[in-house]
Amino acid sequence: MLYFLDKINSKIEKFEEYFITYLLLIMSSVVFIQIIMRYVFNNSLSWSEELATYLMMWMTWIGASYGVKQNMHLRVTIFIDMLNGKIRDCAYIFIDVIWMIFSIYMVVMGIRVVKMSYAGYRVSPALQIPMYLIYSSVVVGCVLMCLSLITSIHKRYFEYKSLSGGGK
Repeated sequence: MLYFLDKINSKIEKFEEYFITYLLLIMSSVVFIQIIMRYVFNNSLSWSEELATYLMMWMTWIGASYGVKQNMHLRVTIFIDMLNGKIRDCAYIFIDVIWMIFSIYMVVMGIRVVKMSYAGYRVSPALQIPMYLIYSSVVVGCVLMCLSLITSIHKRYFEYKSLSGGGK
């Protein structure tokens, strides 16, 4: 099971890495063009800030999932680091489970927002992009985060089990 999860997560991780990189490149280019247009040609683009905002939303939510895989999320571990090995491992598993529950909640709420946006056919002001495409970044990012957290919990649990002698 762990091998299968690791294989899927490694493919998703590569996709996330490229996706975030390309979005950053596009966003930086759009913002740079906007600066040139505004200060050199004294004529700004009406759509550039909106596009940059939406690209940032997608980068943030996909990046949150990528951060789980890379173990790069900020954590205040001062209290957990004071615990001994087995209890500390249990605390990390507990934290990941709580985090996953929150991510599932975000998926459920995100789906509601996407459905409402789709039903009302809301579009962005400047680009006329359907807003459900923008709001779906929360759903996609949190689903990917859940997959990463399942793998993390699974690894931590079996490491804990092998350290405590339960894996014999």
